[in-house]
Amino acid sequence: MGIALADLWSRVERASVLEGDPPELRRRKATLLVIAILSCAMGILSAANSYAISGLVRDMVIPLSFTTVVGLSLVVFLATKRFNTLLYPFLCMMLWTPVVFQWSAGGFSAPGALTIILWALQAPLGALMFHFTGKAVG
Repeated sequence: MGIALADLWSRVERASVLEGDPPELRRRKATLLVIAILSCAMGILSAANSYAISGLVRDMVIPLSFTTVVGLSLVVFLATKRFNTLLYPFLCMMLWTPVVFQWSAGGFSAPGALTIILWALQAPLGALMFHFTGKAVG
């Protein structure tokens, strides 16, 4: 199991780093790539959940918009391997997605509260994880 995870991580690193990147940047790029891919999957599952609960296609627009923006950023990142081409769109969408979720729900409704809270926590945690503390806080 450990060998398979190490092999998977080395493949992620090869896909996301440039030859001259320092080790810290390599780790950040690979970690961001994994988190962005998992978040896109979460966006697709959230859209399917919204459709299953309400049956309205308009409720699917928010998570699918997130997935589209971050997915396009992923494609650009994998082509250029420039950290900021994925980081800033990812953090921006993590910040605005819960705001738009809450706005479309007409407030902080009980059924969607957990989803909104989970989305909202990802932006500040991501900023702290991928920026130096001073830059993330200030």
